[in-house]
Amino acid sequence: MELARQAPTLFKSMTADEKKEIVNLVLSNPRIENGSLRYDYKKPFSMFVGVANLENWRGGRDSNPRPSA
Repeated sequence: MELARQAPTLFKSMTADEKKEIVNLVLSNPRIENGSLRYDYKKPFSMFVGVANLENWRGGRDSNPRPSA
């Protein structure tokens, strides 16, 4: 999770070859459609799409509550 959070900063400091390697690791089927870049995420990276804040994953009560210590 920490690596995913730091990815934008790390990506900026990578060489072109390193960036290509990371893109190939994360993306599947990159293509141009109607002048726009389209792609799919490989698993498990697809699980992180749309998650802006990992703390908000569980908004309600825990499904397995435990007594307080």
